[in-house]
Amino acid sequence: MTSNPVQDLPAPRSLVLRMDITNSCNLDCVGCTLADNRKIFNEPAGSMDVDLFQKITREVFPYLKEVALSCEAEPTMHPRFIQIMKIIGATTERNAVLPVRMTTNATLFTREKLDAVFDSGLFGLSISIDGDTAQTFAALRKNGDIVNVFESIDEILRRKAALGRGALDSPRLQINYTLMKSNIHELIPLIERARTWQLESLTVTHVYSIGTKDMRHEFLADTPDESDRVLIEAEKLCREYGIIARFPILFNRGVLPPAPATTAKNGFWSGLVSRFRRPEPELACAAPWNMLKIRWNGEVQPCDLWYTLGPFGSLKSQSFEEIWRSEKYTELRYGLFSGNPTFEHCRKCDQISQDNLEKRTLKSAMTHTSVPGGQ
Repeated sequence: MTSNPVQDLPAPRSLVLRMDITNSCNLDCVGCTLADNRKIFNEPAGSMDVDLFQKITREVFPYLKEVALSCEAEPTMHPRFIQIMKIIGATTERNAVLPVRMTTNATLFTREKLDAVFDSGLFGLSISIDGDTAQTFAALRKNGDIVNVFESIDEILRRKAALGRGALDSPRLQINYTLMKSNIHELIPLIERARTWQLESLTVTHVYSIGTKDMRHEFLADTPDESDRVLIEAEKLCREYGIIARFPILFNRGVLPPAPATTAKNGFWSGLVSRFRRPEPELACAAPWNMLKIRWNGEVQPCDLWYTLGPFGSLKSQSFEEIWRSEKYTELRYGLFSGNPTFEHCRKCDQISQDNLEKRTLKSAMTHTSVPGGQ
């Protein structure tokens, strides 16, 4: 049978799913539009119905190679979070057939919630920090207490140690750090602190503006030398401590850190990060074939940069197959496949999706998705 790249269903274990199970967060981060979007669209705070979540595991999970639980909201706020973890454990054979990663601010973990995380076999926990001191953290992540975050990390590490688990055993720990003028001076101290955390990786990205949040006052583009200096020092420390890191490209690409004399002690570092390589020619966006985003209410979006534009369907009332083969989805894929996108959002897109990085040219050091380091 002849394949049809525009209408064919995805191959088994080929997609990345980014999904929110709530539309709420206990923090009010300076660059986040979550609360503003709810007001703009008159959307009350809510959480995904467990029945809907189970439908997603039945209809969507067979096509997935990875699940990223949380795009914008805080998943641990779901009132039935423990049950969600149990369903994940049961439907993924405790992550043996499908790895599930969860992004969290790690301020709401309780003993019971951590029990559920470990019992589910959750593959990875990505913890967003954005600071190393209580003062900076509270200013950037309002309503948050960095002490709670560090205590949660310590407890996770204690539990893993008690089970004889290392950095690459579940749940793997990743730290996300959004770089801005207010916290660039705390990146190095955080890396020093994290040297004992047995991290899978550290991801550093520049802050960017979106929707109602104008973050240009925090951009580092007007202090490029300082930004590059910190990033080069951070990369050197990560090599020294054996931390796999993802960094933005340098503003001054002619300034390169020295190549490592030896491989890092954990054997993962294999050379300079790919942000110093020449970018490949611009190719078509691959996101509508590689991933999908599901909001807390079942709405499906074709990429993680679609934000507030209209959904392509709802799993509350439609099957996954109906949505994937819908007229709107077909139009999107045909336009991209033919090189003539019909959606204005795609024509104007100059950002790089995490699931689309290899298909896009790195145009700016401010690109919000960092470039992966050596594997």
